[in-house]
Amino acid sequence: MRTLKYIGAAAAVLLLAALTLAIGLLRASLPRLEGASGEPGLTSVVRITRDSRGVPTIEAANRLDLAYATGFVHAQDRYFEMDLSRRLAAGELAELFGKVALEQDRKARLFRFRSVAREVIAQATAAERAVIEAYARGVNAGLAGLAGRPWEYWVLGQPPLPWRPEDTVLVEHAMWWDLQANGLRREILRQEINARLGGPECGAGWKCGLSFLYPAGTSWDAPASAAAVVAAQAPVPAAEVLDVRNGSAAATVPESVPRASAAAGSNSWAVAGRLTATAPRSSPTICTSGSGCRRSGITHA
Repeated sequence: MRTLKYIGAAAAVLLLAALTLAIGLLRASLPRLEGASGEPGLTSVVRITRDSRGVPTIEAANRLDLAYATGFVHAQDRYFEMDLSRRLAAGELAELFGKVALEQDRKARLFRFRSVAREVIAQATAAERAVIEAYARGVNAGLAGLAGRPWEYWVLGQPPLPWRPEDTVLVEHAMWWDLQANGLRREILRQEINARLGGPECGAGWKCGLSFLYPAGTSWDAPASAAAVVAAQAPVPAAEVLDVRNGSAAATVPESVPRASAAAGSNSWAVAGRLTATAPRSSPTICTSGSGCRRSGITHA
């Protein structure tokens, strides 16, 4: 019995130690909410305040300091998510997750987004590059300012890599991938249909008959205002324009092109009928959108 008690006590101590370590790692990755720190990347004092929900407001004397502080806050709040976005676009997820992400990386690398991002930075004006570079410096300062790396990197056993100016452009490409990459298949098929149509062109290489299959609008569309005009239905094309009897082989779309899935979009929320006077109370309404630093430094309040 005494041995079992010792084993139980040892197990409890180990469990408590593991729990304490886990809590310590999690707390170390939390952003700084109070105090002040000197930042060599700033030219004047920047003040960061947060409301009751943790949403930050940044006050700066100039745009470069504002960009730096924005990057600082972004990194302290959600560096792992930022890292995932740039890696998704660049095809570098496998460096974090291993073989399970190789297929996704192969698809993304076809677009050479990192090379494109570098070219965007190279072609930017001096003022634009200064803002992007200030933001990147702020991101790296925010990451370095954490007491510990974000906890996700402990789980993956990988260190977070520094942020580069081109990574900011990669995040934009990641948004394109999430919101519009599926449209590539539709666009390729539309091009195939256009190539098989006869008749004249109505501009930009598109056949006039395509308006029948891809109308600008129909009577089923919900107008944004009472003054909106619904596009007239295009007439059925003649046989010399659209011949469905003598079609050629079906169009093929490369497997590397992302397949269509559930449509992605901005944030959405539901409002109960009892909370709005403009909708029946029997059904919900769906709405969609999207201190004392005397030198250069960041003040958290």
